[in-house]
Amino acid sequence: MIATYLSQSIQLENPYWMVISTATILQGNNLRAMMERNVQRILGTFLGIGFAAFLLNISLALLPKIFLISFFFVTVEFIIKHNYAIANFFITPMSLLLISLAKQQFLYSLLPYRFLGIILGGLLGLLGAWIMITCLRFYNRTLQIHETFDQESE
Repeated sequence: MIATYLSQSIQLENPYWMVISTATILQGNNLRAMMERNVQRILGTFLGIGFAAFLLNISLALLPKIFLISFFFVTVEFIIKHNYAIANFFITPMSLLLISLAKQQFLYSLLPYRFLGIILGGLLGLLGAWIMITCLRFYNRTLQIHETFDQESE
């Protein structure tokens, strides 16, 4: 929810990129996995933006765009479980090519917004994960102390 308000307040072009990035980072099993996922997401997106800029610079007809989008989608589905950075390398041009199908315009202006949304969303996701894990550790310590007192009194 905070990601939604923050992305709206800084007036990102497509605010859902930040929200999705935040939610994606929070899917890790532990804080280390979330940190690795965040680094891979940022790196893959950064490289993918360069590739997307190249593809958007080429005037592609409708059929080649659809073929590339399909190819990227299948590639992402096979790779995402093995290497999240490579998957994000293909996700970025796929999403921008999909947008170019709907908005027949030059999309270079979306590239920095995409990157900014991914970085801010990832950092917000890590902050949320750290807060949740810190609170959970505190709760577990409190609960264990409470259980110890209950066991001694019996």
